[in-house]
Amino acid sequence: MLNEEQMLYRGVLQWNDIRRKLITVSFKTIRSAEAQLLVDEVGKFLKDSGPYPGPMEMDDRLNALKAVASRKTGADGTLSDSIRGIFAARTISSCYLVTTTEGELFYTPQIPSIEGSIYRFNYFTTTTGTQTASKTLGRQKVRFGADGPKEDDWLSPQTKLWRQIMPVLTEESPDFEQDLLRIIELVLAADTVDPILRFLTLKKLLKLGAENSEFFRVRAEKLLKDLDQAGVSLLTNWVVFDDKRAAKDRSNAEFYLKNRQAEILAELKQVSADRSRLEKSELGPATQWVGWMHKDTDGRWVVSLPSVPVKAKGARLFVVGRDNADGAVKMFDIATYPEADTTKIGVPNADPTWPEGRPVFRLINGS
Repeated sequence: MLNEEQMLYRGVLQWNDIRRKLITVSFKTIRSAEAQLLVDEVGKFLKDSGPYPGPMEMDDRLNALKAVASRKTGADGTLSDSIRGIFAARTISSCYLVTTTEGELFYTPQIPSIEGSIYRFNYFTTTTGTQTASKTLGRQKVRFGADGPKEDDWLSPQTKLWRQIMPVLTEESPDFEQDLLRIIELVLAADTVDPILRFLTLKKLLKLGAENSEFFRVRAEKLLKDLDQAGVSLLTNWVVFDDKRAAKDRSNAEFYLKNRQAEILAELKQVSADRSRLEKSELGPATQWVGWMHKDTDGRWVVSLPSVPVKAKGARLFVVGRDNADGAVKMFDIATYPEADTTKIGVPNADPTWPEGRPVFRLINGS
């Protein structure tokens, strides 16, 4: 009986510690290892506490913590490496663009070499940048060719975009949700980047967000379904300017981005507010052990109170026990803190089968 009683009220006391830790979590700064420790602690509390029968509203916080805990972060404890991976292909991060006067586009690993009136260069034939072909053009057919542009003038739009993104990943105070939103804003604003590449990059960034942030998942889930139905293949060879399949997908991607950009940003900008709202939300009241229940000399059930705090007057008091009908652990409302100072309260409706010495608690809201 003693062990049973200890198990019942142990959870009531442990709840305060769990509650305090959950309330003080900052989802902006918490690292994956810290989140995992807290998830494990909450799991142990729920398993060992009997379970705790008091009011709790922690499912949303726990889901958010599990998302953080599942992050596969780099040595710096952030997801910067995962974001870099999205832009890692040579066709994106280190790519030049040769444009002809006839509108042809060639993405190249280096700027062309000049041999008299001839430009010679290799150009990518696959989106991964693992295969190339060679090309020779007269200088008069190459845009900028006659002017002898500087190396930066040859940079592809996507490489310029990547250079805009890089500083976001090296900030001293990383904020995954907000940093990812800033990167998505840059991608959507980069209208000189091939629409297929922008579309596919957006999809990868949204997926990364949904996999690593519960706040992002809620906002990105529908957007990802819409992207799946937009008619743009993940395998489209966007680097080949005259690819017929790419031409159709490019039109679909451009249409989607043009018509949905504002909606996408409006939805994702709610992520920060969602996070702040959860951090400020109620978890359920704290508990305070205020006395114990026993029988007086006349055999009547009473609660002995060492003192009655001024703020507690009028508060409801309860004990934790098992329901005789189904054995479930429940809170039993037994009395009200008196308005006047006293050391004992009668409990006329006490269950006669309850053991003496059972702890008595009160709930404290907003603490």
